[in-house]
Amino acid sequence: MMGKNTDIEKARPAEIIDFIPDAILAIDLSGTVIAWNKAMEELTGTLATDILGKGNYEYALHIYGIRRPTLADLALNPDPENEAKYSNLRRDGNSISGEAYVASLGKGGSYIWGKATPLYSSSGNIIGVIESIRDITEHKLAEKELRRSREKYHNIFENSILGLYQSIPEGRYQSVNPAFARLFGYSSPEEMIACVTDIGHQLYFNPKDRERAIKQIIEQGYLEGFELEVQRRDGTTFWVSMNTRIVQDEDGLHYDGTVEDITKRKRAEDMLRTAKEVAEVATKSKSDFLANMSHEIRTPMNAVIGMTCLLLDEELTVEQKEYVETIRSSGEALLDIINDILDISKIEGGMMEMEHQPFRLQRCIEESIGLGAENAAKKGLEMEYKIEHDIPDVVLGDYARLRQVLVNLIGNAVKFTENGCISIVVSGRKIDDGSYEIHFAVKDTGIGIPDDKADRLFQLFSQVDASTARRYGGTGLGLAISKKLVEMMNGKIWVESRTGMGSTFHFTIEVQPTLSAPIDAGKSAFSAKSVSRRDLDQTLRILLAEDNMINQKVALRMLAKLGLRGDVACNGHEVLKALERQSYDVVLMDVQMPGMDGLETTKAIRQRWSDGPKIIAMTAAAFKSDREMCLEAGMDDYIRKPVRIEELAKALGLH
Repeated sequence: MMGKNTDIEKARPAEIIDFIPDAILAIDLSGTVIAWNKAMEELTGTLATDILGKGNYEYALHIYGIRRPTLADLALNPDPENEAKYSNLRRDGNSISGEAYVASLGKGGSYIWGKATPLYSSSGNIIGVIESIRDITEHKLAEKELRRSREKYHNIFENSILGLYQSIPEGRYQSVNPAFARLFGYSSPEEMIACVTDIGHQLYFNPKDRERAIKQIIEQGYLEGFELEVQRRDGTTFWVSMNTRIVQDEDGLHYDGTVEDITKRKRAEDMLRTAKEVAEVATKSKSDFLANMSHEIRTPMNAVIGMTCLLLDEELTVEQKEYVETIRSSGEALLDIINDILDISKIEGGMMEMEHQPFRLQRCIEESIGLGAENAAKKGLEMEYKIEHDIPDVVLGDYARLRQVLVNLIGNAVKFTENGCISIVVSGRKIDDGSYEIHFAVKDTGIGIPDDKADRLFQLFSQVDASTARRYGGTGLGLAISKKLVEMMNGKIWVESRTGMGSTFHFTIEVQPTLSAPIDAGKSAFSAKSVSRRDLDQTLRILLAEDNMINQKVALRMLAKLGLRGDVACNGHEVLKALERQSYDVVLMDVQMPGMDGLETTKAIRQRWSDGPKIIAMTAAAFKSDREMCLEAGMDDYIRKPVRIEELAKALGLH
């Protein structure tokens, strides 16, 4: 909008300036406002009708809060006392442009960019000044925020304890922070950028690592936790973990990343790995030692117990039978101690494994009670058990280890009870994952345990007191082993007792209910071949593979007691030669034999004779893994030494 001035109208038509997006104003040489467009109205909040043709310069200053450039300003002689200062004033011909913050303009003030140009008449005379003004507040705020972000990034980049870098595919750095330069032995980022012209060969201990890194980053666009060995300026090496991403911007393709020194961690990992390897070697050595110990101990024990059992079947005087019975029971007691020591060693060495096979819980309980029934009967003790109705009949678990715990607790109850009753109560509850927690309570009416001594019961080699140990005997291993076994079955064990009032030992285990057929507790888990009734009516052809002469005698005498005879081979080579000469129905195979052991021999038999004999392992080995090795080798059954004649008869199908 413009006032009535013919020269002005000719110079700037009124109908044009309202369509200009910038705010336009003009003043004549006297300071009177002669042009004020709609954009100026919006910028200042002042209507053109309120200011056109009015006032002078001071009035204009009062209205829109800015001192407009005069002709003196156009000569680049601005007044330093301006209320609104223009910044970065630039002269382009006779025009002056620049930025300012106007506090009274609009709502709370704005940043503006303005340009002042002389206004000429048609005759070429200067008749005033025309200004265009643009509100650049958003631009200035964005610029301020960008500057703040850059400063923040700069501070992070400069002060980060991580090494930060930006590199290009050609193998040079565009920028690195001080931490990165220090990491590689350079005094400043500038020095490192200038010196390192081939990253792969100057910094990577193995230059192929850079090729590997670039291949990976091209394939997936980033690297994360990429570990490699690098070298400092002085040639010393260290380990770093690198995170990198590809960036494509106006400067082209480059890699942005971080580097962290992980040398201490790598050393710790190396030490841990070395310690693990040492521990594994030690564990294997311990395992080998236990296996050999078991074999060396059980071999003579097989002879002691086997011969005494055979002797007891002979016609003996009462006194002789008493002697032999004492030898047998002492041998059994010694074997129990040996088994306990081996069990503790296996548990402590992490070599005890739990089986998960289906079995009937009731049968396990009954068999455990049966094993303690003879001693209970000698003392006139009653024995009873009760199983709550909500307990599953068949469960998945370790039958042998559960029986071991029950036998130990029942045996202790019988040992420390002079009269009364031993009772076992079994209850259970279903837990969240569908399994069952089975709770066993073994209660006796014996001597009880003092409150201050109960915590010693489950410790290794511990007795409640010395007098108890002298009177009742025992190594103090049974309850400690039971505790370990219960814990391996995800349970716990504890005792409630009062001196002279008896004790109740509680323990829990976790089992899975199952519909699978239960394993017959009296048979091994092997896929045993059956021996036909026709073969039993005739004489079984048996080959005994055993290198120990005493154990040969024991086994042959047991076979004789069963009405059978056998040929003897001292090692695997002799077994194969014997099978070449004639066929056998059964091979009783010792596992540890010189030259060619029982496992190798069994594999050779299965390879050469598809319909070969039934092979029964007779071994003094101590581990569950030995049983599995026998199965994998192709054996059909497994008897653990010392061999009982009843177990041998059952394995031969004579029951």
